[in-house]
Amino acid sequence: MARHENPNNIYTTISIRKTDKRTLRMLAEMTKETKNGYVYEKDANIFSRILIDYINRYPTMVGEYKPTYPANVQGNNQGKSQRGSSPLVTT
Repeated sequence: MARHENPNNIYTTISIRKTDKRTLRMLAEMTKETKNGYVYEKDANIFSRILIDYINRYPTMVGEYKPTYPANVQGNNQGKSQRGSSPLVTT
């Protein structure tokens, strides 16, 4: 994960299962036909269409931004575990 977000970059990377990716690609719409075959829309466009549809169907589910991980407070290492260690294991 990047330490600092680049304000000029409008895209990010998300991790999904390969089976879900195949299902997502099934929803792709053809954008144009070339001499080599068909060109379909980008994953970001498909994801955006799904997200907009979900928000329109369930507007009460949309609330404030929720980060995946808690923010690291300067000078506070409490609750911060080392990579590979379990927070449930005490020594």
